[in-house]
Amino acid sequence: MKLLLDVGNTRLKWAWSSAEGLVRTGHALHRGHDFAAVLNSALQEGMRPDEVRVANVAGPAAGALIAEAVLARCGVSAVFARSRDAAYGLRNGYADPGQLGVDRWLAMCAAWRKFPGPLCVVDAGTAVTVDIVGADGRHSGGLIVPGAALMASALRQQTGDLDRAAGPEPGQEMLAIPVEDRHTFGRDTASGIRLGAVRALTALIADCLVRPGTADMEAKLIISGGDGARLARLIGARAVYLPDLVLDGLATDPVCYAFA
Repeated sequence: MKLLLDVGNTRLKWAWSSAEGLVRTGHALHRGHDFAAVLNSALQEGMRPDEVRVANVAGPAAGALIAEAVLARCGVSAVFARSRDAAYGLRNGYADPGQLGVDRWLAMCAAWRKFPGPLCVVDAGTAVTVDIVGADGRHSGGLIVPGAALMASALRQQTGDLDRAAGPEPGQEMLAIPVEDRHTFGRDTASGIRLGAVRALTALIADCLVRPGTADMEAKLIISGGDGARLARLIGARAVYLPDLVLDGLATDPVCYAFA
């Protein structure tokens, strides 16, 4: 079986690709870059892959550590995916296709194969990315903004009064609020920051779904990423949450990506 690794800015997600689809999925934080320990979690019950495919957006240093850990723990050389100009009728909208983050490209490929047609693909992690695909498969481009926790962190780091008033736990559970609170306003500093981040993200997505000349085009809204489930619940019925889009794309035949 193939071991698939999705290396994001703060988390590493993994899955095994089999004839039945993705199995034995999991994730772990990798801020300490202890990728060998993360691989120990993925390689449960003595499983050994015949191939390891990696989508890495954590930078070259993290990629080198991943390659070293994979070779040491699995006995095979990791292969790193990178974005292509086109696949399955989907066309990369970047002037230099290789500059598009491979996680975004793989997510679009997976979404396009499931729902060929107009798409708005959102990956909600440390950063939030939004990519628009037209009915003809042309990638119109995308947006990149800080995720909810990163927004809060920036406020706390740059504003002394907000840091003192917001409380000691601003971070990773920024979207862990009741769904009915989406349209309310904060009654203390901490909730004001949380709700401000949530409403900024939901408003951004809503704005991307209504573009000049396309108001009558019902784009399918696909959301993935670590904060994706909470964000999808806040947006409501229109959002389709698919937690493993990048891994789904990585599992497909390499026609959708090139190896670095």
